[in-house]
Formats: sequence, structure tokens, C-alpha cells
Amino acid sequence: EQKLVPEGRRPRFSPDGRQMAYWKGLEEPYPLRAGSGAGYILDRATSETRQIAPEFAAVVHPVWSPDGKHILFLGLKDAKGLKTLDWWIVPAAGGTAVRCHVNTSGVLIDPFEWRGDFIYYESGAGNASAKVGRQKIDPATWQPVGNPTTLTARADVSPSVALDGH
Repeated sequence: EQKLVPEGRRPRFSPDGRQMAYWKGLEEPYPLRAGSGAGYILDRATSETRQIAPEFAAVVHPVWSPDGKHILFLGLKDAKGLKTLDWWIVPAAGGTAVRCHVNTSGVLIDPFEWRGDFIYYESGAGNASAKVGRQKIDPATWQPVGNPTTLTARADVSPSVALDGH
């Protein structure tokens, strides 16, 4: 057994297995606020890490795109308010993050998997009304397509999705 990173939370390996995205921070980062968490990418060959979107006040729950070229995360860009709390997508190699406007109702939507054009998420984490759902996104604009679809009547502790998206 090999420990890859100390204090890393919810690690996600890149599709090719060469990198691992994770975050460090408070065990329960909600409500998300400045300093709740910071996202990182570990290069497994060199053991070097780099921060995901260091200009953000908080980055948690990074998820790889199916091709490994992008990372989606739940982020708070501006520490002064929750108006920038949303999903954000950034090139895995670094660059400008694009907001994926899913947080329109103010309900926390926690991403946990990206399959094809769908992001799978848990909403209402930590309470009895928590549910798992999915949201289609346009890969050209990174914006939501249509309304999210609720997939469960309630959420499990650690939801997952099969490789084929089921």
C-alpha cells in the first residue's frame, strides 16, 4: 500500500491513470466559503502537485472529463459572497475556468462523476432529502443543456456510476 498524498480528499484518477485530482480542506466544507478547500493534481510519475484554479477562494470535489483534458469542480471564485458558487470547468493543464451555470436555485449540487456529456451529482448532501441526478452539458460551451434529471429518491453515502453511465 502506498500513500500518494497526505490529507487528500475524494481522489479521482485521470482516465489514463497518470494523474490524480483531489482536494484538501475541511472534512465538511459546507457551506462552501473561503478556505474550505483547495484542489490539486498529482502527477504520479514525478510526484509533483499543482493547484487547480489557485485564484479561487475554494475548490472542492474535482472530477475528470472523460478524455482527461478538463476538470470540473465545485468552486467559490469570490470570497466575498456566494454568487460565484457553482460548477467550474478548467483545462487540466491549467488555464481559465469557465462557469457552468447549474447553481441557479442556490441548492448545493455536488459533482461526483463525468460520463460522456453528463455530470452526475448529489444534491442536498447530508440530509434526508439528498438525491442523485445528472445534468447534460454542452462540450462546446460547458453550459447546461436542459433541466437536470433526478435519478434516485434519496442518495447513498457514496454514490457511483458505471462506465456506461448507468
